[in-house]
Amino acid sequence: MGEKTLAKLKDEGGTTLVLVASLMVVMIGMVGFSADLGWLYYQQTNARKAAESAALAGVVNMPSIGVWGPGEPAYDTAISVATQAGYTGGVTPTLIAGKDYQLQVFVDTTTPTFFMRLFGISTVAIQENAIAEALPPLRLGSDESNLANDPTRGIWKGFWLAVNGNAMAKGQGDPFTTLCTGAAGTNLCPATQDSPPFNPDYRRPAYYIAFDVPASAAGTVSFQVYDPQLNAGGLADDRDDDVSGNYAVNSTSNVNDVKFTVYVPDATAADPSDNNVQVNGGCSQTYNHEFDPGGGWVAGIEDSWTSVCSTAANPGIYVMAVDVRGFSGDLNSYAARALINGNPSNSVAVYGLGAMSIWNTGGGWQPGGTVADFDLMEVTPAYAGEQIIVGLWDVGDLNASGALEFRGSVAAYECEFRVLNETGGVVVDWRADDGDSGSAQCRLAIAVQEHNNQWIEVRFDVPDAHSCSGSACWTSVFYDFAGGAHDRTTWTAKVNGQPVHLLPSG
Repeated sequence: MGEKTLAKLKDEGGTTLVLVASLMVVMIGMVGFSADLGWLYYQQTNARKAAESAALAGVVNMPSIGVWGPGEPAYDTAISVATQAGYTGGVTPTLIAGKDYQLQVFVDTTTPTFFMRLFGISTVAIQENAIAEALPPLRLGSDESNLANDPTRGIWKGFWLAVNGNAMAKGQGDPFTTLCTGAAGTNLCPATQDSPPFNPDYRRPAYYIAFDVPASAAGTVSFQVYDPQLNAGGLADDRDDDVSGNYAVNSTSNVNDVKFTVYVPDATAADPSDNNVQVNGGCSQTYNHEFDPGGGWVAGIEDSWTSVCSTAANPGIYVMAVDVRGFSGDLNSYAARALINGNPSNSVAVYGLGAMSIWNTGGGWQPGGTVADFDLMEVTPAYAGEQIIVGLWDVGDLNASGALEFRGSVAAYECEFRVLNETGGVVVDWRADDGDSGSAQCRLAIAVQEHNNQWIEVRFDVPDAHSCSGSACWTSVFYDFAGGAHDRTTWTAKVNGQPVHLLPSG
């Protein structure tokens, strides 16, 4: 009996060893399989990151110029970034039909396995992709070859571009050129232009203008400004003010010099502030006040167009920086345009970048009668699903009550607005527009002097279904005031969020 029991136990012991050994193989296999899964996940993550980095780097060069493939900037940039991440093959940058500002990058690779080899799986294929979008800067004021009025061709757009002197009160319509704060007669100014500004919005350069040269252009492009000097005479419809000390409390000079510098295109079209290579290695002109003590004023360019410089018409967005020097309380208005081979009628789009400071010339202040509206921004289908915020500085300095109405491409969309003081403090928080419906959904009622020396911010939620083409994409501002508008204002427009970002790629 005892011998049988012992033998039985010995038999069971052998079985247990077999089961334990089998279980250990399974457990080791599971551990090995888990290690392989972790390895594959790591490799997949790396491929995903490479695709995202390549797409983000390449998309800032969109839309595509020329034949898609090697030699095209967006394509080459995406390939280069993926190569730096270790992917020397299997990288495919791809255009997306109908999406000029999006780029998709595929990364295809294979990775070896370790324990999975025991099951006959020695490599695993990995495919990842990413889609990036680089929203273009909103075009302000125009998409034609001239920005603002062009008297030589009888083109009147309802406004001049304008800059105020550094010692003019901020409440006189220009929040970015002046070091001062306050409205006329109450402004606080530092002692000189080089002193710390009292105005937190002060910046140099104050404004940027884009010259978007398409691939279809050929020959020579010239960057021109109209009447860039501040002068005492000039056309009746021009708006230059050179009364010494008009708004300057601490002004030490009556000089108001305006410098225009043109930079070659770079990879970040949405950020003009980082352009640093001048056209032709040096394209910068400073235009002086008529009573400049240095005698820099040139009578021959008063009330006429003059070229800052010319260069070969290679495609891209050239940036003109506008800077003001001379601590004065003066106002200078001007215009900008591009010529192709000397011809002002061409396919170059000249527009404001980020901000546009203007002298409204409606209400009979220009030939052709009352002009009470002007083009503000171009909202193309690229902005579908985005939120756009428009800033209006000092728009209430008028002599009659009325309303500002947004027409054109956003006319059917509701808006909200808020009011900020000159230092950015909230005076009225976000609320629905308070005008009657009129012919547009966004209409702001404004009383006499109601928003003098204040920002009004207006935001639109552009629906995913937003669609338009050509001139129908433009938003215009209609001044519904008695007598039209003749006011000094500054306008901004931006996408609320990052202009360069990733999209879901599936």
